[in-house]
Amino acid sequence: MILMSVADNLVLNYDTEIPVYDACGVRKFDISAVSLSDIDSSLKRWKGKVPVDSVVVVGYTISVFMSRGGHWTLGCNIQWAIVLLAPSS
Repeated sequence: MILMSVADNLVLNYDTEIPVYDACGVRKFDISAVSLSDIDSSLKRWKGKVPVDSVVVVGYTISVFMSRGGHWTLGCNIQWAIVLLAPSS
């Protein structure tokens, strides 16, 4: 089980910046070798927009809660993304 401090943010605002990391230059990328709790020291940040047709790993949290209207609601919040392959790389 992977526990991350970023997972404490179960509800994100609509304008929350999601960190995107660049693993395009990493040979034989092994996600188990990357410390997800300290991902900033393992991978550099992606600059700019991620191109269409890129291969990306996305980390997210899922929460279930009762809405004010009394309906069960599922919340999926992206915590980070790692670009593994981009068309121009």
